[in-house]
Amino acid sequence: MTPPHIAAALSDLEREIDADTRGAPYELYIARANAASLQHAQRFEGDQRDTFLAAARNRGFYDPDVQAGWLLEATDDLCMHGLDYNCCPCGCGDVEFD
Repeated sequence: MTPPHIAAALSDLEREIDADTRGAPYELYIARANAASLQHAQRFEGDQRDTFLAAARNRGFYDPDVQAGWLLEATDDLCMHGLDYNCCPCGCGDVEFD
């Protein structure tokens, strides 16, 4: 059973992720959910932090294998969402670069 204060933090996290990622592709969803999970985990120390992150992982909000910051590293072939520019539902293919 999840302790009440951790359950409350998970509810806050879920609302934040839902508002921030509604309709986003999975790559963007997990990057933002990971970042939010790590930010919320800072409320706790030691074992409580581990319990929070394990619960977030169980709910699909946290994946320790996702590297932080990958979202910001666009390449010539892939946008910041990890998708081909012309296939990105966020409109990255519509952006003109100098």
